[in-house]
Amino acid sequence: MLQTTENQSGQACAYFVIGRLPVCDIVLEHPSVSSIKQYLILQTKRKLLKELKKKEEASTASQLQWKKKAMPILSTVKGGKKKEAVVQCALEACRILDRHGLLRKSNHVRYLNLVISQEKPELEQGFTLVGHSPAVISANTGHLSHYVRKSAQLFDLVSSTSDIDHPLCQECADSLLSLLEQQLVQAEEECQEYKHFLTKIAKDPEDGNLSSLEALEKELHGLQLEESQLKGELKELELKQQLVLQEMEEEKAEKSVIEQEEERYWKLYSVHHHQRYQALDEQTSLECQLQHVQSNLDRLKQTNAFNATFHLWHVGHFGTINGLRMGRLPSSPVDWTEINAAWGQVTILLSALARKVNLVFQRYQLIPFGSQSYITDTIENKILPLYGSGGFRFLWDAKFDAGMVAFLDCLQQFQLKVEGTRNSGSDAGRLNFQFPYRMEKGRIEDRATRQWYSIKIQFNSEEQWTKALKFMLTNLKWGVAWVAACPEFDV
Repeated sequence: MLQTTENQSGQACAYFVIGRLPVCDIVLEHPSVSSIKQYLILQTKRKLLKELKKKEEASTASQLQWKKKAMPILSTVKGGKKKEAVVQCALEACRILDRHGLLRKSNHVRYLNLVISQEKPELEQGFTLVGHSPAVISANTGHLSHYVRKSAQLFDLVSSTSDIDHPLCQECADSLLSLLEQQLVQAEEECQEYKHFLTKIAKDPEDGNLSSLEALEKELHGLQLEESQLKGELKELELKQQLVLQEMEEEKAEKSVIEQEEERYWKLYSVHHHQRYQALDEQTSLECQLQHVQSNLDRLKQTNAFNATFHLWHVGHFGTINGLRMGRLPSSPVDWTEINAAWGQVTILLSALARKVNLVFQRYQLIPFGSQSYITDTIENKILPLYGSGGFRFLWDAKFDAGMVAFLDCLQQFQLKVEGTRNSGSDAGRLNFQFPYRMEKGRIEDRATRQWYSIKIQFNSEEQWTKALKFMLTNLKWGVAWVAACPEFDV
């Protein structure tokens, strides 16, 4: 697609021609136009269009200013379809301008610089066609295409002989010129230094050179001797180094052995330490157990086994042993099974106290047998029961009364044993122990009233019989207390 545009006055002095080929776009413009861009450009990338927009904003209406500010972006096109397309586009645009007779009227000739900037492989390659200052072309210069081809060949030749692509822009040329000037100044300074040095050498006398040469030879000889000496020292140091390295290897081997022994030691230490803590834990546990057992033992030592086993007390008019009442009252008739069980407990208690004080009863032998306990008369070879059944026949049966009288006789023998121990002057005697009620021939005396109470049930009232049994249990309780208080009788 080709377009021509004129300025607002309609004069044919300003042209903006766009040519499009399959591989490129070409833009041509007249340098005298101030309302649009002031140079000729060819490009396939939008990046350059943005740069052209910036150039347009910065441009002025003066052609002189355009000549100073227009900076072409150039890179050499060395061949390929794109180069040919650029040339064809440029030539086609110039022919269009020439057919209209506008190229000669403008007194400006565009000579074309072909540019292709080689970018990264992943990007498309673009090119820029830039116009420079115009020149008058005479009729003898030949066709414009011939000039374009010659210019392209010339730039290719120049680019192939150097590392710099041609044609150069004004900015690149200025930079290159500045760099070359700096190199020239540096080369001239080095040349001046060389000349100065040569002049100085030429002025020195030959004798001085000889003396300095001899001094340098002596110094060289001394340095060589020093070098040989240092080499000898270096060999000695290397030998010492080998010895030190060998010693280090031996020390490392010894260190490895010591580390293994240390590790074995720490393992043994951990085992013994663990065993020690286990032993300490066991010792602590045994000490706690011993302390607990000792406290229980002390508590048991302070405990009276007879008091704990046989609880002697009273409930109203009745004396009791382990809660079992002994005796009967008209107002409180106690069952005979309870009375018989109480007699069995009393028999067990008295026989245990006798064994504790090593007492052997004379004539009688207590036989604890629960609710049917009895006493054996060893002289008459009789069995005297300590249990009753009640009823009319029981009232006329004297065996139960004989058994109770025999039991009271045994308790009286225990009393004599206690009084005999008291009269012996031992520690127990110092307690001045004495039973509260005196006993004699089946009777018990109340010291407060001087009244005697029979232990028999025949020809006796239930109240007096019950009181006699209560007094008997009281004496028995005092006997238990006396045994518990005596050190030789540890209960």
